[in-house]
Amino acid sequence: MNYHTSRRGLLAQLIFRLIGEPQISAWTPAEMAADLHAAGFAVREDSGMADWNERFAQRHASVDRGQHMRIGVARK
Repeated sequence: MNYHTSRRGLLAQLIFRLIGEPQISAWTPAEMAADLHAAGFAVREDSGMADWNERFAQRHASVDRGQHMRIGVARK
């Protein structure tokens, strides 16, 4: 799943709401892991833009704008 660690600025929130994707929550990786665990899932991986930049772009990508985005992989 994709989740955010902080809320975006007001303009970005408005734009996302207008396209039907309102940002209503934010979690830390620990909070997301706890919520998933409570629902019976085990987190296999949790990574963010800096991780993806290192893994896939050899640190050549600009990731400053996406620091709040994370992807978690969990299994039930």
